[in-house]
Amino acid sequence: MKIKIADYALKYLERGLSVIPAKGKVPLVQWTDFQNTPPDKKTIQKWWNKWPDANIAIVCGKASGNLLVVDIDGPEKKERFKALGLPLKTWISKTARGWHVYYRTEKPVESTKNDFEIKGQGSLVIAPPSVHPSGKRYTWLENHSPDTTDIAIIESVSINMKTLKDTIDFKEAYKGVTEGFRNTTLTKLVGSWLRSGMSLEEAISIALTWNRFNTPPLSETEIVSTVKSIYKTELKNKKLLNAYTEKIARSLEHTLIPDIPPALARKISLYDILVKSKNTNNNYTFGVYNNFSERRT
Repeated sequence: MKIKIADYALKYLERGLSVIPAKGKVPLVQWTDFQNTPPDKKTIQKWWNKWPDANIAIVCGKASGNLLVVDIDGPEKKERFKALGLPLKTWISKTARGWHVYYRTEKPVESTKNDFEIKGQGSLVIAPPSVHPSGKRYTWLENHSPDTTDIAIIESVSINMKTLKDTIDFKEAYKGVTEGFRNTTLTKLVGSWLRSGMSLEEAISIALTWNRFNTPPLSETEIVSTVKSIYKTELKNKKLLNAYTEKIARSLEHTLIPDIPPALARKISLYDILVKSKNTNNNYTFGVYNNFSERRT
């Protein structure tokens, strides 16, 4: 029996979701207005009469009751997501590469991309029974569909996700970690070793030793490959940092620099200086500020 996509689109509308038709992941209609207000039933019927096999794109954010969807790609990220402790009794769909976890919030949440992609205001998510460009169909997990459970309401996830990505308990990390945390932890550890002056060979040797404490360990090939990749990145960043440091130093040669105690000078952020410079003089270091802020984010 052929699936009638329009019926699903209407069911989602009844549940307070703003839906639009899409080809693959690309909207087939201009959807700016539907970011604030859902379409009506007649409009949906008109759309799917015109494109009966169109995918269903749900508009996240305000129009769908402050809908927020976490896009999880792969088993490693799945384990890291579970470690956040967010409610799992909610709508969850299976995608071609992972899962979409649906939540609602008290206020609309902006879309962000840290360790996970958070689809909020201004974003779309493709919903079951749509078909992924790879040919795989989106499906709801058993007991996690809108027909079998309520969508969970949470306060916010973006801050927690950024914290998970950017911080690490080094004391615990050296004891080994479980599957789902190995690659992230390895990246943080190796980065800290290389920045302290450790050689590539030393970093590989210590990483292989650390890996024995993991459950289960990564393959030696993956450990060596990862360390070498991080080494190349750190080397590139070091060269860029030196180049920009010299550029800034030359630009200050004829500038009166205030007498600042070294202990305080170390705490002054170049990013904050550039922000203040931009706010007081829109022409000063504007290009540098834009490039720097893009790398920072």
